[in-house]
Amino acid sequence: MSVPIPQPSTIPFFGNVTSMEREIPLRSFQLLAKTYGEIFQLTLLEQMVLFVNSYELVNELSDGSRFKKRVTGALRDVRNLVGDALFTVLGTVALTPSWPSRLTSNSFGPNAIIDPSDDFTRVALDTVAYCSMSHRLNSFYSEPQPEFAIAMADPLKERSERLTRPRLPQAVMYGKTAKYQADIKKMKDLADEIVSTRKAPPIPKHDLLDIMPNSRDPKTNNGLSSRLVSDNGCIF
Repeated sequence: MSVPIPQPSTIPFFGNVTSMEREIPLRSFQLLAKTYGEIFQLTLLEQMVLFVNSYELVNELSDGSRFKKRVTGALRDVRNLVGDALFTVLGTVALTPSWPSRLTSNSFGPNAIIDPSDDFTRVALDTVAYCSMSHRLNSFYSEPQPEFAIAMADPLKERSERLTRPRLPQAVMYGKTAKYQADIKKMKDLADEIVSTRKAPPIPKHDLLDIMPNSRDPKTNNGLSSRLVSDNGCIF
């Protein structure tokens, strides 16, 4: 016998927006999962969103013969940055190959204020960029965070905030939209530069940036285009 999917009480026009913490929405999802169990639903500005919170249910929903992948909501918005990349491709993934640091730290003096969150962000970005694409961001070579790090973090925050904005106010936020688009362009430009540098002349490296354009789908023998390599580079 079927049962309705649990959902918190809604407010007309706003749905369950008030059930979400604005600063750190993840905490709201964790609390709702504890309250409603392995599946619940929220109405966020006229859009129904389902949440699953158990390995068993996620595994069942991953059955491609019964369910289809949908790229909606915030994930669809991420396509503005990465297009048909690994998590945002519409329909079937074109190619799914078997993808299998040196970090430098500067001392800014004994009176420097250490921000662990900022430092771990630099470490993560430097590690991913160097290990996957052999590209050095050199985040610790200057005190301010590199432009790429800022251009990555700000759109993520903006996409999260867009989930709780009605369409009309969002449509007239020209400054935020312009900043969002500029950050996306900055990230795309860096990814394109890294891919172009690798291609001309080709530099053999045993890393992800070498595997992506040179691997072939075992069924179709298709490879990834330069555009898809660049888009996936933004993800990693």
